[in-house]
Amino acid sequence: MEIIDNKVSAFSNCYTTTPCEEVEILEWLQRPSHKELVLPLREMSEADYKLHKKMLPAITPMGTFSERNSAGWLTYSGLLCIDIDAADNPSITDWESTKQILGQYMPGLFYAGLSTSGRGLFLLVRSYYMTKYRQTLDRVYAMLEKHNIHPDKRCRDCSRLRFASYDENPYIDMNVKAVDAMDLLSDVFSEKYNKPYTPVKPKISQIKDCGLLELAVRRIEQSQVDITKTYASWFEIGCSIANVTDSSEYFHRISRFHPQYNEAECETQFQKCKGYRNNYSIATFIYHCAKYNIYLKNSKLWKIKNLS
Repeated sequence: MEIIDNKVSAFSNCYTTTPCEEVEILEWLQRPSHKELVLPLREMSEADYKLHKKMLPAITPMGTFSERNSAGWLTYSGLLCIDIDAADNPSITDWESTKQILGQYMPGLFYAGLSTSGRGLFLLVRSYYMTKYRQTLDRVYAMLEKHNIHPDKRCRDCSRLRFASYDENPYIDMNVKAVDAMDLLSDVFSEKYNKPYTPVKPKISQIKDCGLLELAVRRIEQSQVDITKTYASWFEIGCSIANVTDSSEYFHRISRFHPQYNEAECETQFQKCKGYRNNYSIATFIYHCAKYNIYLKNSKLWKIKNLS
């Protein structure tokens, strides 16, 4: 496995060739400011839309670059970006359902969200091998086409831009396995994909998990340590807590140690995390605690949980 990094390069617009900053890809994709930039474009004529889209901020989803070309490729994000446009897929009329079905059944899917126009999807697929990304793209393209989903095959350049977009309910799975070693043309995905989409019901919180959560939060408060230093960590912690309880209290108690804590933003983030809680468990939260020497293995609750 090659070294990957969650950071990508951000650009002011499509005319700039040197990045303005490095960002965490999930944090950038979900920036609230994108809503105000993107929604007006979706109401424009085709000509005006194309003109204004070029001025939107953008990223290189496949990693960081010193300049926007293959020679300037510095680090690999471990993600392949795939566009699915309405023009190539006239049979798809409900993009929301298509997104959720792909989220349930497509191998390797890290992220799926509406495109800038709102008439299409862009996918981020987990793949670990930087030097084999073109071969992996071909395999993913073949898998999608087998199910009459036609990706834009022009999106092969490692430095290709992804413009800002807005999706109130994107699909995210940060724990997804990479597609590199998978048989993408097997019938398993075919059998599952052809089933209708059925939302997964949230799990019922268990008393033992609530007890572990309370114990961990108390220890965090005693040490006053910030375990939410990166957006990815903050997101995973929020989803893990949401798997245990609908209350945002614990998320606020943990997040307030971050120097940029904002109560309203924290509440919004937790409500967003609820949509992904079935992909996480209390173990994810405990893992993040352990990174900052907050351990629970000696507690009676931990021993009871692991014996059950």
